[in-house]
Amino acid sequence: MVYLVGKLKDRSRRFTTGIRALNRILSPGFLSGRLYLFLGTSGGFKSGLLLSCAKWLKYYNTDMKPKRNPASIPTILFISNENSIAESVARLFAMTVPGCDAIEDMTAEDVIDKLKHEGKMMLTDENGVDIIMQYYNDRQIDTNELYGIIEDIENSGREVMVLILDYIKRIRAAESGHGDERIELKNASNELKSLAQNLDIPVITAMQINRAGNANVEMGASQSKEDLARFLGVTNVANCWDLIENSDWVCIINMEKKKDD
Repeated sequence: MVYLVGKLKDRSRRFTTGIRALNRILSPGFLSGRLYLFLGTSGGFKSGLLLSCAKWLKYYNTDMKPKRNPASIPTILFISNENSIAESVARLFAMTVPGCDAIEDMTAEDVIDKLKHEGKMMLTDENGVDIIMQYYNDRQIDTNELYGIIEDIENSGREVMVLILDYIKRIRAAESGHGDERIELKNASNELKSLAQNLDIPVITAMQINRAGNANVEMGASQSKEDLARFLGVTNVANCWDLIENSDWVCIINMEKKKDD
């Protein structure tokens, strides 16, 4: 019991977010060795939420401790097969430097300065968590190649503490699904779960609900209904039920507007 409690308290294995209610649901945050899956509608802020996770992990885990090399810089690896690095940086800039001029109207030096100081994205003794962003084309890499990518980063004096992948459908499974999307997703989620366990890090990703689920949400919105995620059943969560079985924690997100605006 002492060992188990100590493991749960280990700051190299648990990572809190910027939302207290979400931390309570995660109990107490993202944990190493686990696969986390956010599900959402088309254009439903899945990429934005994953970027928010990267920001939260940097802001609220300043005491993050590397496990394998204490001298290394704790690092959050954000891999996108969905949006370019330019798009991701622009979005992160808008999230971290609110009320600022559009990034396209600023010089590179101004963007860097504002990200470092106003956006609190710089590395200091008080906040030494780095974020590395990498982009690969749709299905350009498979899950096995993630090990090599992480190893290359760690050879540069950093230690990957969290992997955020945007998103699971855009990465190939190492074990081919032979053209069957359901089997491909099953294999990819199983392999990402294994990676989380092998490297003892949390893996956070996202997936789109299926067409029937999108139709249910759209129908509810057209009828001015609220809490639209209520209209999603287990058959709507994704194209492959094994995604749910292989994930340790699954959440459906849906952006809604207040009735008065």
